[in-house]
Amino acid sequence: MILGAILTYLEASRNESSKSMYTLGVLAIALTAVWFVAQFIIKYLVHKRA
Repeated sequence: MILGAILTYLEASRNESSKSMYTLGVLAIALTAVWFVAQFIIKYLVHKRA
């Protein structure tokens, strides 16, 4: 939800020169967060199964 708000703000802003860099940064943070959550879920499921 927070990432959506940040992306919406960036789309509405008029600073075209830095918009793409901020968007890439937000996407990189989102992908990193998804990776950590996926690692946690995989580790939890494997531990629960054993």
